[in-house]
Amino acid sequence: MSTPVVITTIPKNSREQVGVALDHYGSTDLVDVHIVTPLTTETGTLVPTKKGVSLRLELLLDLIKELQDAEPEARRRGLLMRSTVIGWGP
Repeated sequence: MSTPVVITTIPKNSREQVGVALDHYGSTDLVDVHIVTPLTTETGTLVPTKKGVSLRLELLLDLIKELQDAEPEARRRGLLMRSTVIGWGP
């Protein structure tokens, strides 16, 4: 396994974040979406937990499309009122 390329982390709660990374295992390129937590409070180095998913990289565009499709449905149901992501809003 190679060293993952961390793309971003998104705060989940006071202790955990959602980490998105690109990785490679064997002959397969992957996109990883995992819960990450600090290894220690002193260093703050984030490590992935077992909670999450690794998908073949060729599924990334499908995942993005499905997440984009989920947004209007979540808004329609009143589940998504605002976002901290720049460019998104009610």
